[in-house]
Amino acid sequence: MAKIITIGHLVMASKEARDTVIKVFEDIVDYSSANEPGVTMYAITVPTHDDGTTIYMIEEYADKATSDAHIASQPVQKLINLFTTEPVLAGAPTVYQLEPVYSFLKPEITKVTDPHIIFANIAHKAGGAEQSLTQWKEVISTLESDEQGALAFALCKEEADTDRLHTVEVYESKVEDSVAKTKDLGSSLVHVSLKMIGGFLHR
Repeated sequence: MAKIITIGHLVMASKEARDTVIKVFEDIVDYSSANEPGVTMYAITVPTHDDGTTIYMIEEYADKATSDAHIASQPVQKLINLFTTEPVLAGAPTVYQLEPVYSFLKPEITKVTDPHIIFANIAHKAGGAEQSLTQWKEVISTLESDEQGALAFALCKEEADTDRLHTVEVYESKVEDSVAKTKDLGSSLVHVSLKMIGGFLHR
């Protein structure tokens, strides 16, 4: 079965609400670490230029069965109950269910204490996403071999929108030219730089 990457973009009603939700996510991290070996990435992140209310969750599952079991787990159900019973959300979360196409992950990722993370959303003209895959493969291969500070990179398809690709990128430190290297591979690119505040990127 194929791996699944889930990105959750949540905007909370206030800083206090975000603090409350982060504590619940931290409980989920503890549970996953102890009980869910198929959850291979579970990172709690906030924008580098923090607005005080936004959370990005970056999650990777070995397969759909692992993802489904995670959602059904007690700590995740506690989070869902919080969302439905308390006014902590400013609006409905945006959730991306993604399928990795090309990716790499270096073992050094577990040693980095303050990684620089990028989540990018790349829109293409009709049919353009599929046509760009060969170029993407070359870009990712070069990053893996030539960029020592590039620790992980996943190019992902989105089933809900076949003309859109996404990247999840992890660097040892802030990389100024990461977007410049890929800006010509899509019609438009929107990216967010993220700081990890909890969880794990690999195990």
